[in-house]
Amino acid sequence: MLNQNADKRGAVSADSLRSMLSQYAGLDISAAPSGRGLEARYRKLGDVAHLCLKGALASDALTVRARTYTLLLSGSGELGFERSGCIETLVAGQAVLLSPGEWAQLSFSASELCYFVSFGRESMNRVLAEMDILASVVSLSIEKGVVAFGGSSDIGRYIDALLSRAEHGEFDKISVHYNAIIGMLILESFVTHKSRLIDSSSGEYVGSIKEYISRNITGDLSAEALAEYIGVSDRQIYTIFGDLYGMTPGQYFKQVRVYAAHKEISTCSTRENITNLAFKYGFSNPGRFSQQYKEYFGELPSQTMRKRLTGSALT
Repeated sequence: MLNQNADKRGAVSADSLRSMLSQYAGLDISAAPSGRGLEARYRKLGDVAHLCLKGALASDALTVRARTYTLLLSGSGELGFERSGCIETLVAGQAVLLSPGEWAQLSFSASELCYFVSFGRESMNRVLAEMDILASVVSLSIEKGVVAFGGSSDIGRYIDALLSRAEHGEFDKISVHYNAIIGMLILESFVTHKSRLIDSSSGEYVGSIKEYISRNITGDLSAEALAEYIGVSDRQIYTIFGDLYGMTPGQYFKQVRVYAAHKEISTCSTRENITNLAFKYGFSNPGRFSQQYKEYFGELPSQTMRKRLTGSALT
């Protein structure tokens, strides 16, 4: 197992390179990759991993692990890239985003830079939450083409800055902010999020539903009371929620409450008792609350709180 933060200069063995690509690029490889004069820098913050390789590399087929997305960015020179039978060349500043299960082959020449950023869907959910977007009400589509970064969106500069602070540890405030910026740039450039509500015939009820939930978020939320509030039958309310959100009212209420708790944990200036917070948002079982929280955000509420208390709430 490699250290989570490192700056490895000089020759990198095939086994080490395979391990780096697995741990820090989310890539599994069918045969040992070959590299010449490789230098490697890598770092992991929570469930987001960063890897920078400099030198010459040729790989066999690489496969993105399940539940993982991998950004591939050319930092300098030209990077040969093949996926789905199509061969492309990425020049400096150009990147592609690989989806779970996708495969590719890579090659680049000596002295060239290649960056990898790997992350899970939970990381996307956290970035969406920072943008006040509930992941369950948007449909996400991944841009499969090549995206060019540059100017204020030069993602390579932020990755370099984050890697340069490896010795500061996981909860270094500046590193965590760089990590958040990188996540937002990836989401902005590669992920289109379209509200499902736009195409819904039940869209006329959205405002009233939001109003009801906002008024009762820390109190009693029930499908029957909501149906009465917006003037429909108990049966209709289930049809409306299936149309709008693809779930039952009860499932949606739980998601909204988990997101509200996440926002409070991430932004409040004082330490909160997680058990009391769970009760506040209608969860009678704090353990179940923590489990659902982790399903959405990839970490326990206590971990989010720890990051916030160390000044790193934007992970």
